Amino acid sequence: MSVGSKLSELMEARQTNANQLSQLTGVSVNTIYSIVRRDNTKVDLSVLQALSSALGVTLDYFADAPHPQPYLNPHEQALLESYRASDMRLAVDKLLGIE
Repeated sequence: MSVGSKLSELMEARQTNANQLSQLTGVSVNTIYSIVRRDNTKVDLSVLQALSSALGVTLDYFADAPHPQPYLNPHEQALLESYRASDMRLAVDKLLGIE
């Protein structure tokens, strides 16, 4: 999967768009749209660093290796595991910081 496809999926997963991402990163909206629309396979490293940092993934997320899901930070992973275990009270407590 190319960088453009991964970026598109990641923006959808993070519920953000090119305009918001541009404001967070300083990368122009046109550059972001170009990466996605052209489904680029090669992107300037400084652009990729800014995008990955803003979206909470490591640079290797955009590598050619397949990634079944976006990277989750430890807090997000704990919430997901709680949800999957059907312990919604625990998930809500973790979300609110009550442990």
